[in-house]
Amino acid sequence: MSSGLIALAFICQLSRIGTAFYVFGLAVLPTLAFVGVTTFERALRNRVEDFRLAGRINRIRQFYFDAAPQVARYLPPPSPDLPAPSYRPSWYQFLTIAGALAVVNSVLIGGVLGLAVQARTGTLAASAAVGVITGAAALAAHLIRQREIWLGERKKLEEERKRRSETQLPAGTD
Repeated sequence: MSSGLIALAFICQLSRIGTAFYVFGLAVLPTLAFVGVTTFERALRNRVEDFRLAGRINRIRQFYFDAAPQVARYLPPPSPDLPAPSYRPSWYQFLTIAGALAVVNSVLIGGVLGLAVQARTGTLAASAAVGVITGAAALAAHLIRQREIWLGERKKLEEERKRRSETQLPAGTD
């Protein structure tokens, strides 16, 4: 991303914010936005996978403690079953990698549309308004997507726990 923005700054200086700047900007910035959106999605999915794997590791550790209590000297004790991922306050989303990517992507997407309006109309007020409104809408879309993913994961985890509790053998029947 930084190299694309640096190249855009060079083109801006060379063309004195002329046609070459707009053409180059409208070619490079949407590409950077696409890469940003796909990176956001992958970072979000990776965090969900990390959460799932942490729960599985915890269950394996619980098995070791149940099957061979002497491992207590060598392993930290398992924590209670991980809680279902809850949706935290809205500001918490900004503290994640996906949240940071959401902000950067939204600024970039707003900038692309603002630049397009500026290239078409030449009016700063219209381009700034379009850029800000589009950026805010893009940020809202990113945050809604993040919330939906975590709420879906919570539902899956609750269903998995219910299924596991229904299939567990009573104590002493091994």
